[in-house]
Amino acid sequence: MSALVCKILIVLLYSVVVFLIGFSVGNIKAQHKNLEKELIAAADLFRVQGDKPEQIKATLELMKINSLKEIGGAKRQILSIWLPSILVIVNIILTIVLKGK
Repeated sequence: MSALVCKILIVLLYSVVVFLIGFSVGNIKAQHKNLEKELIAAADLFRVQGDKPEQIKATLELMKINSLKEIGGAKRQILSIWLPSILVIVNIILTIVLKGK
């Protein structure tokens, strides 16, 4: 395999990995923003219903904790998928580079 083909394959693999990791990170950031919006909407709803401020605060804190647990689970899933994938891709890149020499 020529050196040019090796370089093209490496760039393509690197681009795919960077895109997919960026997509995953963007998804987590979107979840955080959605959580903030959800908490604001819930606080407004509780106020309209006439709940006491301490009840609202406790409920919102519980909602936040539960949502952060879910987001943490999503982060762990992403890591469990991407770390082995990255290692496989690095292995492929090294194989291409070493066979090119």
